Amino acid sequence: IQEYYSKNLGYSFKTKDTIWHFWNGISAQNADPDLVLTNLKEEVSLFVYGAIVPEDEVSENDLYKVLLRRLGISDSPEEITTQRKKKNSRSVSHFEATRQIGDYDFKYRGKFIYESGRGILVAGWSQGILAKEYKQLIENAINAIEMEELPEIEQDAKTAKFNAAVISETGLLRLEENQPLAALAYFEKANRMDSDEPLHLINRNLSGIRKMQENLCVHFLFLYAILPDTYQSYRQELCSPPEK
Repeated sequence: IQEYYSKNLGYSFKTKDTIWHFWNGISAQNADPDLVLTNLKEEVSLFVYGAIVPEDEVSENDLYKVLLRRLGISDSPEEITTQRKKKNSRSVSHFEATRQIGDYDFKYRGKFIYESGRGILVAGWSQGILAKEYKQLIENAINAIEMEELPEIEQDAKTAKFNAAVISETGLLRLEENQPLAALAYFEKANRMDSDEPLHLINRNLSGIRKMQENLCVHFLFLYAILPDTYQSYRQELCSPPEK
């Protein structure tokens, strides 16, 4: 594969390298990426993820985090380094990451292109022991991805389903920030976008439980004044510490 164009996401891939092939086995197991390539030895891989979501609902930073997570990479500084550049309305973030799976480490290099609610994340990776051998090949592939004008067509079922997953995952980000009501709104929207996916309903119920938990903590704050030891024990299970 030396050329590829995504009609749903509006990006192109053009390279002079001749080692890339569609990785059909992985594509059949994981429908998240728009494009999955590998070499014949399956020693180096290239994944491309993309989503189009309202920018007033999912920020550039949130979309970057979500696509990294779908790739299997944490956005923690211990695992990834990012350099971001912006020109006009488009920004490009280049990143490098290391992922440890058991006794093996995998080295990732990639970039995230963002403009007006559309995000494209491309990442190449190999085992750490092969990183030097495939470094230039991965760099070539990353640079071969270019964002084009977004086609004015209706998104296909796969793209629409992944966009719903992005909305739901953004809700999980809000839940991690202890914003259960904001999270609930994302989960409900994701469920409307893709009602066949039960995970969105599960997430919605989870955010509802978290909100009930939050309300319980507020109602039991009086314990802190009259029975501080009892409150401290309860807080460890459910609640955040009271503000001083």
